[in-house]
Amino acid sequence: MSNSLYLRLLTYVKPYWKQFAAGIVAMVVLAASETAVPAMLKPLLDGSFVEQDPVYMFWMPIVMLGVFAIRGLSHFASTMAIAWVGNK
Repeated sequence: MSNSLYLRLLTYVKPYWKQFAAGIVAMVVLAASETAVPAMLKPLLDGSFVEQDPVYMFWMPIVMLGVFAIRGLSHFASTMAIAWVGNK
């Protein structure tokens, strides 16, 4: 596959560049939030079970729900935006 093929395909996307860019941004947010879950598990387990810190026990479940909500919304937005551009 050559670059000319990709450039030709990008000409079809040009009228819908805003939706395409929104889909790409949503994919970047999704990829960034996937690393947040394992990074937050150690403080969650250490702060709540080992140290029994009340601040961690209160805020970490809320933060985890927020991260999962962001992941879900960004996955939905990226899928819908790219599918919309693909259908046009």
